[in-house]
Amino acid sequence: MIVALRCARSGRESGDVRRAAARSLDAWRSSGAEGVTVVAAEDPRGAEADWELLVREPEALVPPGPLAEAAEAGAAGETALVPEGVYPGGIGPPEPYVAVWQFEEARERRSRARLGLREAPAEVQAPAELRKRGSGGGPVRQVSGWLVHSFAGRRSWARSELLPLVPSGARKALEIGCAEGAFGELLERSGVRVTGIEPDRAAAAVAARRLTRVVAAPLEEAGREIGRERYDLVVLADVLEHLADPVAALRVLGGLLQPDGALLFSLPNAAHWAVLAGMLQGRFDHALEGIVADDHRTYAGSPGWERVLSAGGFTVERIQPPPLAEPGTDRWPEVLRTGGALEGRAGTLGAAQWIGLARKGGPGQELDLGASLPAVATPLDADDAVAEIRRLLLSSREVRLTVPNAVAAGNLLVLLDGGVVRGEGRSALARGFTSHGLRARFRGTGIEVGVASVGAGPLPETVRRLVERAEAEGLPVAPEALSASFLDVTFREGAS
Repeated sequence: MIVALRCARSGRESGDVRRAAARSLDAWRSSGAEGVTVVAAEDPRGAEADWELLVREPEALVPPGPLAEAAEAGAAGETALVPEGVYPGGIGPPEPYVAVWQFEEARERRSRARLGLREAPAEVQAPAELRKRGSGGGPVRQVSGWLVHSFAGRRSWARSELLPLVPSGARKALEIGCAEGAFGELLERSGVRVTGIEPDRAAAAVAARRLTRVVAAPLEEAGREIGRERYDLVVLADVLEHLADPVAALRVLGGLLQPDGALLFSLPNAAHWAVLAGMLQGRFDHALEGIVADDHRTYAGSPGWERVLSAGGFTVERIQPPPLAEPGTDRWPEVLRTGGALEGRAGTLGAAQWIGLARKGGPGQELDLGASLPAVATPLDADDAVAEIRRLLLSSREVRLTVPNAVAAGNLLVLLDGGVVRGEGRSALARGFTSHGLRARFRGTGIEVGVASVGAGPLPETVRRLVERAEAEGLPVAPEALSASFLDVTFREGAS
């Protein structure tokens, strides 16, 4: 079964939609079921497709695993099939999972109730739809067991949990990455004049109706328009982790603050139990949003983020998890607590984020994060890696690459300690290559993938104990995936 992927424009600039669709395509392929091949609309094999996967919301996580089952169900006469688990505008916090492996587990168990997922109103259009080619209009049916998670609503989250941290004397604020201005609007209502910086022009246009001023440009370019203004408050809500050089950015922002100014921040906790458990399973699957987002460049727990802020010239005054309940239960947190790896940090396992306030202070200890990533480091870093490898195979029988292993034990040890991953480890996490992910990425594409470990060695004692503890609980682990720092990957044309 071949399914042609088409991404509909969703109120955003067409270029943004195409880029988001390209980023998403690998995720949709990687969850493909046996016998299902998802191809881009421009792929020549798309002409053979009987079905078309129409994606209206590029930020949606749309695993195509149940597509064959859905297509069989559609043989009864329906010409369009929509998934369950559709979230109008994105679900609100707390999200019921933070890692792709948890999402897949929910889909496999078909247990919406276990995760507290709610039905979408009937009038809400699904972010994805499976259409029979050339069918025109016809009956539409919801397919049980086909889950979709939309991240779109994150652009409009108000982030009201940050308000209690705003200093009472703040009257003038600069919000970096203001998105649609939902949080800035809360500040405006409390008497704070907000200047927002937002590179997404569609989101910036919405924010411009809410904030005193909006500059639609990346932070690096916005400085020219801001000039020499000084602010009482700089807001960095889920921004610092995206920057190639967060320490340099902090030093620049410190210069825009009044002497008694403050930095309000929100940062992802890469030491969350689901991220650590995923690494023990050999999984570090990038998603379009969340803790393991594909455009994150820095991964850390709270001690690591405090070190980044200190190196940037700030002293943390308060740091805490948001007041959001942790949904559901799982055996993994207990394994991590009792595995002897957390040194008193077990209480931080359920924090998906850290929020807090920092003040300008003297520069702290120097911190060289290292390994800044070029736009494209290998063919696998391209937006559509499958198409790039296929292009190279036109002139060569084999393509061979050596890439960093995201789940190397050294990276796991740093996150278990709550630190900040640096150097080659930082590059590995930002690029997200794992043996599991590379094989899944090319499943159903007609390209054979071979993955071998490079420089494999014995596991550190702490990691070995965690693996043994998980095995004793009957939980899946992949110790062989943790033992190598690099992966040797070969690609050949062949059967999927």
